[in-house]
Amino acid sequence: MMIRFGYRTSGMKDPYELARFSILAEKSGFDSVWFPDHFVSTNPEARCLDVFSLIAFIGFNTNRIMLGTGVTDPLRRHPSSIG
Repeated sequence: MMIRFGYRTSGMKDPYELARFSILAEKSGFDSVWFPDHFVSTNPEARCLDVFSLIAFIGFNTNRIMLGTGVTDPLRRHPSSIG
């Protein structure tokens, strides 16, 4: 049985900061990075990013680390935006 290590991001507003963090996580040996998929936040300073665009951007800048969404709510997304 292989143990894998991942990290769930939160509180970061800047997609470039998230990309730098993901590259660092990959270089440090993490197996995955997970991103929230929320359009609304209780934090008034939070910036809600589109998770699929963010993962595509970060995937272009990384090589082996797995990227995923913590939660994807199909009730708040139009079906054409998911597939």
